[in-house]
Amino acid sequence: MMSRNSTSIQQGYRKRVSFNFVKSVSQRSQLRPAFHIRAQYSKLVAPIRKFLAFARDQGYPVHIIGQEKTGAFADHLQLIGNNAPLQSLFIPGNQYIKEQIQHRPNRGAPYGKDTNYGAKVFVRISHYHQMVLNIPTGEYVEDPTLSNLIGAERIFATLPTVLSSRFEGALLPIELAHDVASLSTYPSAQILKIFAEAKG
Repeated sequence: MMSRNSTSIQQGYRKRVSFNFVKSVSQRSQLRPAFHIRAQYSKLVAPIRKFLAFARDQGYPVHIIGQEKTGAFADHLQLIGNNAPLQSLFIPGNQYIKEQIQHRPNRGAPYGKDTNYGAKVFVRISHYHQMVLNIPTGEYVEDPTLSNLIGAERIFATLPTVLSSRFEGALLPIELAHDVASLSTYPSAQILKIFAEAKG
């Protein structure tokens, strides 16, 4: 089970939620990459939110996560991660994202209102595994909490079982997908091997 604490990851108004990872769950969800929808595809954000909220309300929540390996949020995690307790998470709100990550005034439309269908979550599992995740909330939430994250308990119970030691902060399903999609290893490597053998 998860427990709530009101302590800080670093000085300031940052709140964290600590949790104990469940060793096993009866039905683990499949982890799939999520994404931000921009430009002409931003019109898909509202239908995706409605679908996720509808499925949750009908008792069939969709468990889905995305992982950010680069960018402003990944850079910010590198700054605050070492000060965070192990097995902890932090869900930044709109004001924190604008002022502490984007370094801009807290004015205008809330962050992600037209482009995101979930919340950013900083997670530190161990000294080797910390990551930035995107977890759906259904309807847009300007300052999300753990209760807003769809399937949070099952997702955080599953995370320790899909960690990869190959790369820092890596998740096995995403790592495998990248390996298959990488033209540098597949199928290019096989093509070059056949070509080299034919020339030899």
